[in-house]
Amino acid sequence: VIGGAFNPIHLGHVLLAVTVRETKPVDEVVLVPVFKHPVKTDLLPYVHRVEMCKISVKGKGITVSTIEQETGESNVVMLRALRAKYPPGAQLLWVCGDDVFDWIDNAKGQAMMRELDGLIVQRRLHQASKDGNEDSFYKSPMDTARIGALSERHNLRVDVIFGELPHFSSTLVRSSPAKWKAYLPSCVATYLEERPQLLSRVLKSLDDPGDQTIKHGDQAETDDDSPSVKRRRLQAKDGMAKLGDGDAQEAVIACIMRCIAVVHGLQRERGCTAKAFSMRSRDAEVDLKRARESIDGLLSDIPVVPNDVGAAHCMAEELAYTHQWLARDRAVSDWHLGKSAVCNDAASTWLLHINLLRKWGCRVDVLIEACAQVLEAWVTPTLDGDGQKQRNSPSCTDSRTETNAEFLLRLFRMWVRGKEALGRERAFVCAGGQAACRLVRSSLRLRSRLHEVIEHKELMFKRIFTAERARTDPGYQSAETLHVMLTKITAMEWSLMGCFAASTPQHVQHKILASPDIAVDGALCASTGRDFDLDRWWEATSSAVDLMLVLVQGLVAGICMVRSPPPRSISTSDLDDVSYVSDGGVAC
Repeated sequence: VIGGAFNPIHLGHVLLAVTVRETKPVDEVVLVPVFKHPVKTDLLPYVHRVEMCKISVKGKGITVSTIEQETGESNVVMLRALRAKYPPGAQLLWVCGDDVFDWIDNAKGQAMMRELDGLIVQRRLHQASKDGNEDSFYKSPMDTARIGALSERHNLRVDVIFGELPHFSSTLVRSSPAKWKAYLPSCVATYLEERPQLLSRVLKSLDDPGDQTIKHGDQAETDDDSPSVKRRRLQAKDGMAKLGDGDAQEAVIACIMRCIAVVHGLQRERGCTAKAFSMRSRDAEVDLKRARESIDGLLSDIPVVPNDVGAAHCMAEELAYTHQWLARDRAVSDWHLGKSAVCNDAASTWLLHINLLRKWGCRVDVLIEACAQVLEAWVTPTLDGDGQKQRNSPSCTDSRTETNAEFLLRLFRMWVRGKEALGRERAFVCAGGQAACRLVRSSLRLRSRLHEVIEHKELMFKRIFTAERARTDPGYQSAETLHVMLTKITAMEWSLMGCFAASTPQHVQHKILASPDIAVDGALCASTGRDFDLDRWWEATSSAVDLMLVLVQGLVAGICMVRSPPPRSISTSDLDDVSYVSDGGVAC
């Protein structure tokens, strides 16, 4: 039995079904599309998902069941109804990913195991961001002793698919508009192309809720409103370098600064949401409420950018769309916050909360890229009267030499990504709460996930500092204060994990271990298992993120000076349009 949303069915699903059919001792493989998903609201209509499943496996000895539509339920009720359709003595084997061991011990998992005769576990390849390689994957380690005990306790047969199946996912299909066909069986691609409305929904971004949109007011977004559509339009727009003059440029600068402020506010709200998940306290609720109010204020008055300024107008549209996906994500978070905080498996709860927050990263990345596209248009060489490329910097005569503006743009891209990487780590740890230290040291899967997040952050900062060291001008060097902050964060990572990440520079490790106070603090956390100081973690990471906001805004100011309008008197109201005061008290 292979259950799933199949939204839509892709080559990975088909390959898995065929692999089970051909390599495992089974008489039949049954695909069971989800009828109503408890969390996902962006599913294609059930009838189409079922039909695409049927045409994908036709002639392969694999069947498709609509048992969930008949029962209206998933998991336990569905399995009982499915078993009733087969002769007495038939055995049901559940095909699942290796993440089954994260939830199998909770109440729902236990009930489901009682309805099964065995598991067929696929060793999934998880995408990693190590070394900056988007094609890097890893397998989560398997606890064979735990699996053996589980098999004995539930009288289950546990079989494992050890071969490496190619990495496919429905997310890849929906987020790769240029190559979506590469992930689908040809019959499914044809099915979708013959139904343009269905295809447009498939190609929408991850947050599109389809027919079940939580509407903002009386309006639901159209197909052209999704971030992925606008991102594609933004990247393909020919006149991207047309940023206008005078007032138009000032509007663009104001919109860039607003976009950066919104990104910063979203990063803070994500962290506050993570704290609310783990703390369930009045103070956490107040912090989350304030973070949301701050974002709502920023989004309520977005600077108006003329339609003819290319990428800048698309960035403004992206900002205008933010409140719609934000309302949906907040509704999901509030639903989980309203549930009882009592849980027998804290590690699984932590992983659930992390997964709920992952979408924020995708959406923040869209805003960051939109802002970077506008700044790239700002520094792109223009054409002179003879049609030749001319640098914005008059002192630059060699086309192979990087101008100051181009270096600032490259530095901006690295800093905003480093800031986002630290923001994700802040939220990741906050979702674990005060028990984070004990949970990380008792769960290998959590330790691996946290190590991946830290490694990604370290890689981002390594790139920044390497680029800065390559410039001889001391004006491009990061403030020493930031290095002190990052060292403090690394020390807290060490106290949390009981070790350093592999990418932590040796001189930073030595500095931390040579500090008596830090070393003693880490040793106590390791030996006594005391609660992790979440407040201190929040303060340390937030201070660094707030300081990085100042650096990012400074880089934007430097880039915009390349094509700034003629000097004029600046009033207080003008400064209000482009300034932002962070929650950490830093005025920019």
